[in-house]
Amino acid sequence: MNYTSKEIFDFMRKTSLTQGQVDSFYKLLEQGAELNTVASFLGMQETKQEIKVSKYKLSERSLNSLKGVNPNLVKVVERAIELTEQDFLVLEGVRSKEQCYINYGKGRTVAQCSAKGVPTKYAQPSLSKVTWLNNPLASKHVTGNAVDLVPSPVDWEDINKFKKINEAMQAAAKELGVKLSYGGDWTKKKDYPHWELA
Repeated sequence: MNYTSKEIFDFMRKTSLTQGQVDSFYKLLEQGAELNTVASFLGMQETKQEIKVSKYKLSERSLNSLKGVNPNLVKVVERAIELTEQDFLVLEGVRSKEQCYINYGKGRTVAQCSAKGVPTKYAQPSLSKVTWLNNPLASKHVTGNAVDLVPSPVDWEDINKFKKINEAMQAAAKELGVKLSYGGDWTKKKDYPHWELA
């Protein structure tokens, strides 16, 4: 990474340097040191890396959606937003019992809902199915061990955007020592917005 003299002086203006560091800085310049060497001496590389990985941040809505989620999974999401090349938002974290019923009822008849203990008022056979769980309450969302993330701005069609989010999630999980399962890798039925603790 190549630094300019302007970047170096801007950094010095914003950073508290000791008189010894300032003296050494000018000595390096007098000796004809390369700008990258000077930047390294001042500790700029860590700062530039920090700026690079903090391109996005979680919105207030996303932070609210993480309430009640397993702390390890929250840490992964918080780190992933720093690493990602694709901005995202947290669509859902903890899922209520009623929301499980609503989801299960989509694409299912009154009889199918009744057979699984789901109140029949949630049956919506004309809609597309959104869950394939045998037990309507078996989702890891119920226990706070899953999150649904979507690209921001919201785009359900571009699978590559979900794959970029997954790259960041997997990198964050590896860095933090957390085992993660991604719905986009499932073989039976893919769930691209879904990540859960393995």
